[in-house]
Amino acid sequence: MRIAFMGKGGSGKTTVASAYILYLSKNNLVTAIDADHNSNLQRALGINGVALALSDKSAQIRKYLAGSRNDLEGTTTIDTTPPSLKSNFFKDLCNDPYLTQYSMQKNNIVLYTVGSYQDDDKGVTCYHGKLGILSNILSHTLDTKNEYIVIDSTAGKDTVGTPLYFAYDMTIFVVEPTHRSLNIYLEYKKLIGEHYTNIYVIVNKYEDEDEDFIANNIESDRLLGIIKYDSKARNIDDGDSSGLAYFAQNNSAIFDRINQELLTINRDWDQYYKNLLEAHKKLALEWYDSYYQQPISKQLDPNFTYPKAIDSLHD
Repeated sequence: MRIAFMGKGGSGKTTVASAYILYLSKNNLVTAIDADHNSNLQRALGINGVALALSDKSAQIRKYLAGSRNDLEGTTTIDTTPPSLKSNFFKDLCNDPYLTQYSMQKNNIVLYTVGSYQDDDKGVTCYHGKLGILSNILSHTLDTKNEYIVIDSTAGKDTVGTPLYFAYDMTIFVVEPTHRSLNIYLEYKKLIGEHYTNIYVIVNKYEDEDEDFIANNIESDRLLGIIKYDSKARNIDDGDSSGLAYFAQNNSAIFDRINQELLTINRDWDQYYKNLLEAHKKLALEWYDSYYQQPISKQLDPNFTYPKAIDSLHD
């Protein structure tokens, strides 16, 4: 299952995401993905070393994903390029023999980092371009309901401009009890409309005077829990491992609730593929075909379905 944490910068998104990852890792292998240009997940989880940015390895990864496809020859792979039955797929991101070369590991946590801006990106690169490789990876990942992929996503509602918004099984907004923070969640929900319903809220930095604000602005069936303001949480993003363990334990009931909600969610692979096709055709016909002077809109395998791909792994 794919769980993405979003929210306004400074809301405590990375703190809550890292605590949930630690909570899960007590009894499960967990894939953690830092998909924020302000990369803090590694530090919050206390993982030492230098991360290999997935966005720096996009060409290599996309070449691997192409597998034995010949329909991509003479074209450029983009972030919405749908898979083919001839593609290579990832089944388990924690143990995949190819992709884990780009990971960092600590105990039961396997961390991937999308990467941030570099000097040569100044003035010419949008972060959506870096997120493209994550879209490719997830569209070629045949994960099961028993696997956990936790994404610390970009701040704000940036994901709406990428194919990632329909790649997640659950999206959790970490919201401070302020209108500025709440509006990020409300605007995101309005933008994607009927395409996605599994959106939830965790209120962070709650104080007693915020009770009416929450009751008046957040639907009860969307609210997973409330985290009270705690000065001990301030240093978690700087690698305070004891603070993270305390925070995870102190909010375990909220994380239990997340897992309970996940049990009610079943991914519709056919709808996921339909969304991917629609996004690909729209992008290619409106822009990429003309820009690259290539038939990118025709990067389609008419025989492909995700159930067929899943079945092929067992052949």
